[in-house]
Amino acid sequence: MKHVMIDIEAMDNKPTAAIASIAAAIFDPMSGEVFASMYRAIAIESSEAFGGTLGAETIKWWFKQSGEVRAEVTKEGADSLPVALSELNMFILRNCDQSSVKVWARGTDYDMPIIYNALRSIDLSPVWNFWNVRDVRTVEEVALTVCGYSSKRIVDSEKHNAAADVLNQIAQLSDNLKSLAAKDVTGAAL
Repeated sequence: MKHVMIDIEAMDNKPTAAIASIAAAIFDPMSGEVFASMYRAIAIESSEAFGGTLGAETIKWWFKQSGEVRAEVTKEGADSLPVALSELNMFILRNCDQSSVKVWARGTDYDMPIIYNALRSIDLSPVWNFWNVRDVRTVEEVALTVCGYSSKRIVDSEKHNAAADVLNQIAQLSDNLKSLAAKDVTGAAL
């Protein structure tokens, strides 16, 4: 079994959003060690051609970001949606046991529904089992409730970049799991 953290940047806040980039990393949840990673910029036009939507509020939000951030989502030579999503599946298959891989994202209502919708639009199935999807925010909330603390550690300060977000989410998840492991069932420190 291995763990994969996934993050995307997209052009809408709906499950039909056009994906602009996707990143993933194979990691150990307790140590936070990253073993392999991938990042793909995706041509927004390709995402849109496969039904990806562009939301006016999200586009306005992107316009307010720095030039570097905007340049990343409009990068020349970006992959097509089918190439990027196929590469995500292949990355996971090369590095993980398909039957037991745990796929993590920050929340259950953004990244994964958009990824599932995009996969359906290109007639590709995810290589992970839906029941093995995990949520970083739930662990944060449990750590806050049980330990009175939830990690906000940043290891890559690049804003609105899927690859940086993946690394930050791994660091925070690992910190929170370590905090929880240091507690016994009564909530007293071990």
